Amino acid sequence: MNNAQTANRAEDMNRRTMITGTAAIALSAPTLANAADNVVSPELAALIEAHKAAFAGSNDALDHEQSSEGSYFAENNGVMTIDLSVGGAQDFHTKNDIERGLYDCRDAIARRYDALQSQCGPIAKIDKPLAEKARDVLAKGKARDLRRLRAAYRSEMADREAAGYAQAVQARGAAFDAERDALNAILAFKPTTAADSDAKGRYLLSTVGGRFCDLASEQVAILFRSMTVDGVES
Repeated sequence: MNNAQTANRAEDMNRRTMITGTAAIALSAPTLANAADNVVSPELAALIEAHKAAFAGSNDALDHEQSSEGSYFAENNGVMTIDLSVGGAQDFHTKNDIERGLYDCRDAIARRYDALQSQCGPIAKIDKPLAEKARDVLAKGKARDLRRLRAAYRSEMADREAAGYAQAVQARGAAFDAERDALNAILAFKPTTAADSDAKGRYLLSTVGGRFCDLASEQVAILFRSMTVDGVES
């Protein structure tokens, strides 16, 4: 197990310990009333069912995105070539994170031209007009190549939309947002009975720590605020 895996395992254990401790505190809070026959309130029951549905939807959306991605890249190799005005070319990697690929390609092109621009300094000591002309040619070439990159990006996005892959990515993002909002609603719920506190704690223990359900720092704050009196913000 490498250091990153060890850190992730420790973080998961810390979050699960935090949830367990929070549930125990909520259960022991003296202000909670005993619900008749340990019946969970309709409000909490509805929130839990809503999260179950949202969680299932997020998994379905992820599966669909991965299927669409596989089909798309079976026909596209995930690499586009940007011809450079100074000769040669730069690869634009579009698979996985296209925005990252765009940034890396743009940065590589800029570094290529920056290196050439730096060579104009010594030339300027011998022939300043020639160095200025070279700088101007390089600046125009850089701008032209970055336009080519942007055009390639737009073309790739259009191809993804035509294949339905772009829509699958957007649907997955929307489903993940819906699942997060549904979980946040449970985290924010303020139990007023021991039955609700127990049900909330047990559901979170069964959910948090699974597939894509680790709590973010802002969600931990939401959970803690659910244990305070109304009006407490932090």
